[in-house]
Amino acid sequence: AGSLRSWRLLEKVLEIVPGSLEARIMKARAEFFAGQMSAAQRTLQKCLSLDPACSEAHLLMAQIALAQGNNHLANSSLEQALSYNFEIRSSPIYHRVKAQVLSNQDTPELALKQLEEAMELPGVRHGGLDDSVSLAERANIFIETANVLGKLNRLSEAQKVIADARSLFRGTPSEVQIIVADSELQIKRNDFDSAIHWYRAALAINPRVASTYSALGFTLHLKGDLDAAIELTQSRQFLLATALAVRARRSKRRSTAL
Repeated sequence: AGSLRSWRLLEKVLEIVPGSLEARIMKARAEFFAGQMSAAQRTLQKCLSLDPACSEAHLLMAQIALAQGNNHLANSSLEQALSYNFEIRSSPIYHRVKAQVLSNQDTPELALKQLEEAMELPGVRHGGLDDSVSLAERANIFIETANVLGKLNRLSEAQKVIADARSLFRGTPSEVQIIVADSELQIKRNDFDSAIHWYRAALAINPRVASTYSALGFTLHLKGDLDAAIELTQSRQFLLATALAVRARRSKRRSTAL
């Protein structure tokens, strides 16, 4: 309900002040987080038609392109954001997206350097008094750092990053995301029992995430416990989570079409 009210307020602002870049950026960000990628791109294109030098719009374009698997466009948008505003390098999001682009280009050493720079930015490692870096973005940087370290086969260091994150984000909305990252790291270590344990812990906190059930089922399969994997996919909780995910995707498609 709160999100719907905020959405209507943004629409009202844009009716009154159609040239408001700030309101359009907020609208695009809301569309992005709702999974409405095409709608977010259209909103950002309008922003850029009003101000081609809007670095925030280019940065958000990069995030959308990355989410869509378009590494080339993500990198191009990052370069445009930086060319218009060099201070964008002080943005944790810039460093994290750049690191993901570099990791996708099979240059994890460069990706790690980017993430190490992000970790040193104010408000990332330990948060800040002004909440200038969101909790979710801080968690994303920790997770991406662990992922890149895993790619470099520096598993002990990756485990330390995840352990720090588990402590920092315990009891927050990002806790499940960290636990799932821990499970994925355990799979890289071939410790399937620990991975299964942490996937179940994540589901105990939020039992409505279909992707976590899928990951748990796949890990049970990797362990060779096919009966447990089949039983999981036939469980009421799995079917409910899958139904909710399908409903959410349909809702996003309808919203995008509108």
